[in-house]
Amino acid sequence: GKYPVLRMGNMQAGSITMDDLVYLDADEEFQKYRVRKGDVFFNRTNSALHVGKSAIYEGKEDCLFAGYLIRLNHSGSLLDGRFLNYYLNAPSTRTYGYSVMTSSVNQSNINGTKLKEYPFFRVDLETQRLIRKKLDDVTSLLSQAQFAIKKSLNEYAQLKSAILAQELQPPQSEA
Repeated sequence: GKYPVLRMGNMQAGSITMDDLVYLDADEEFQKYRVRKGDVFFNRTNSALHVGKSAIYEGKEDCLFAGYLIRLNHSGSLLDGRFLNYYLNAPSTRTYGYSVMTSSVNQSNINGTKLKEYPFFRVDLETQRLIRKKLDDVTSLLSQAQFAIKKSLNEYAQLKSAILAQELQPPQSEA
């Protein structure tokens, strides 16, 4: 296909990743499902664990989004998209989502009508940006810490393997 399609699996920790993509030739649907930088998506259908998650697209690549995601159109002069994304992924908002979702066999759903009824406190744009900036800073620090921990764990695993390989070698026979 011509265009990558963003799906639930591409929504990771509030961001969109470009991993494990499927591709479609959908020129006739391109304008309707085209993703733009700053778009916030809400996962309306999935397992109870994943329904209600949101993510923001920060990329530049032309791509489409799957029909089970809802694009949240918002006015940039009234609402900061990254603030909205943080709000939707907040534990209290997720808990609210669990209270209104419907479930059937292995599928849960929060439709657009229920999403429109989510409680949202109006906060001026300047305050939204201030809160978002603080959350961005904390997220960046956590990402750096995660990277350092992964690196340390990999180094530990390599060191452990090297020690075991060295210590468990059969004794050399003297000739």
